[in-house]
Amino acid sequence: MKRVVRYSVGMVLCVVSAVVTWYFVLHGATRPAVDTYQFLRTSCWFQADWKADIRCGELHTPKATGGFILPVVIIRNQGVESHPDPVVYLTGGPGASARLHTEGIREWLAWMTYANLGRDLILMDPRGTGRSTPVVACPAFNRFNQRLLQLHLPLDQELEQQYRITRHCFEQLAAEPTLLDAGDFGSRHSASDLRALMSYLGYSEWNLLGVSYGTRLALEVARQEAENFTPANISSAAIPVDSRHAPRLRSLILDSVYPAGYGGVQTWPQVLDTAFQRFFQECIKYESCSGPLMESSPDALSRRFMAVLDALKHKPQTLTLRRWDGEAPLEFMVNDHRFLSASFAAIYQPVAWPRVTRAMVAVEQLVGVGPDINHLSPGEARSNLEALLEPFMNNSFSNDFNSLTFMAVDCADNPLQDGQLYQASVEEHPLLAAYMRDQWRYQACHFLSSDNQGLELFEPQVPTLLLSGALDPITPAAWAHDLKKRWPNVQWVLRTDVAHSVLVEEPCVLADLAQFLNNLQASFEPCQAVDVVQH
Repeated sequence: MKRVVRYSVGMVLCVVSAVVTWYFVLHGATRPAVDTYQFLRTSCWFQADWKADIRCGELHTPKATGGFILPVVIIRNQGVESHPDPVVYLTGGPGASARLHTEGIREWLAWMTYANLGRDLILMDPRGTGRSTPVVACPAFNRFNQRLLQLHLPLDQELEQQYRITRHCFEQLAAEPTLLDAGDFGSRHSASDLRALMSYLGYSEWNLLGVSYGTRLALEVARQEAENFTPANISSAAIPVDSRHAPRLRSLILDSVYPAGYGGVQTWPQVLDTAFQRFFQECIKYESCSGPLMESSPDALSRRFMAVLDALKHKPQTLTLRRWDGEAPLEFMVNDHRFLSASFAAIYQPVAWPRVTRAMVAVEQLVGVGPDINHLSPGEARSNLEALLEPFMNNSFSNDFNSLTFMAVDCADNPLQDGQLYQASVEEHPLLAAYMRDQWRYQACHFLSSDNQGLELFEPQVPTLLLSGALDPITPAAWAHDLKKRWPNVQWVLRTDVAHSVLVEEPCVLADLAQFLNNLQASFEPCQAVDVVQH
């Protein structure tokens, strides 16, 4: 199935990239929905190394909360060291799948070998992601986005049109209650799903490892566990006799923590402003980043960046971008807000920072603005611009992300705040205010939000490890610092040269993670050469 990108700069604050893909036509489940949770063992649907011990199944959720069927994969530990408490891995998003396909399982097997945690790994596609059903699609929205790729619209017009089409799609769904109800999404539902799943699998204890949005979901699971909350519509009759006693949550590992009460549209002006200000400050320290621009001060780099945005606003560039999935190349109109979105996606990883500055020089050459310090041929300039936009576009088309889930969960978890407060935040963060000013007005949360009060911030009652990157643009280390002050008993590891996702960017931390799991009371001090560790 083809995926479509929504190229508004606000959407780039989604944890993986600026992707927004919408599904609104039901593809029916293969089995009828049930009134309680049920777990069924199934054959696996992917190819994997024959030596691997992998079990598959489906968690069926109650009809009252959507009647979803969620695929589950259990990869059994085959290492020399073996512990009975599994690790349940929660991916980012919201809206990201667990990649339960052949390529993804191959990567998970490699991850297990490298991490060497000595434990089973449990993976499940959350509601509305990956292979979960029901799946939905909105052809009108898809057609609009296909046209949008080739158009240069002012940001406010683009947001307004996307808002109208998105609302139309949701209204169509509401007219057919047998399909999808946006109220069936949210971290509370997903946490109940996870706890119901673990009640079936026969483990006595389990550990949660969450990355980015997955940390928020992990914290909600911990809250429900501590408050002895019973998942909706789960009955003892639906649970196997040998699993009637719920397994105990043993520990939390929270990488790039995204806690309740943080994030959401109300934080976008501050997050975007802070992320780029930090990028300008850090980029000039590295020749690989600042070299193409020959700038030596953050202010000069900031001015150059804003000048590039202004140039693309008045003279957008058309590129033909290669598709990584083998489909035909796509024509892509690069204007100011799409360049901003692609740049934000790139600063998730410091290794990708030079793509931003090289693309800035390319725009200056192609448009004819800026200092005449680099002499690139038109072909070289386009190649440098494509190097920034091609990963952004292809990640945005990924089958592993579903933006309907992103929007529904985001609105359930983060109640929309007062518009005047949002505008005050825009004025307090002027660098990119022009790109933030209309984001609140055109948020789908205006018609998706229910009367809920959002998630509660809850102090974990189990040993907890926080991992942060000092350069993280989307889940700032300041959030983890706040939690450490509130929760003095948690451990916090801050990596100074890392942006988003410590366990991805610093493999040695992943390789040492078993130290924490094997001795929860000991100080966790992985590969300390570049660490700031706080206990």
